[in-house]
Amino acid sequence: MPLGRHFDAVRLAATTVHEVADDTRPHLVRAALGVFQLCGPVIRTPRAYYVLVPPGTAGGAWSDAGDGADCLGDGNYLGVPGPGDHPAVGCQWLVEPDGTGRDLTSPDAVRAFLGAARRREGAPA
Repeated sequence: MPLGRHFDAVRLAATTVHEVADDTRPHLVRAALGVFQLCGPVIRTPRAYYVLVPPGTAGGAWSDAGDGADCLGDGNYLGVPGPGDHPAVGCQWLVEPDGTGRDLTSPDAVRAFLGAARRREGAPA
């Protein structure tokens, strides 16, 4: 699906998400994302999570944020699973869209999540 019209997507490395969640199991990752208000649609792949954010985010304030996550917009495409698709491997919904188109995650919530990830990286093991 082409990005930039209905939504943009922030690509988060799976290792980063799993570090903050302290787990890899989908229900616990979903709960951890919810703590940071990442409650909109999220697509999960083996290597990354794609948080759907409002269109224009990629070309707006995100472009110079230096947050260590890619925001993809116009000119990019994202494989989007159908509603209810839950394949064993590959692209699947971690958080399904509600169908209204108004449930996109705030870029500020994604930045808060990334801030927590940076703090965890700097914490003693």
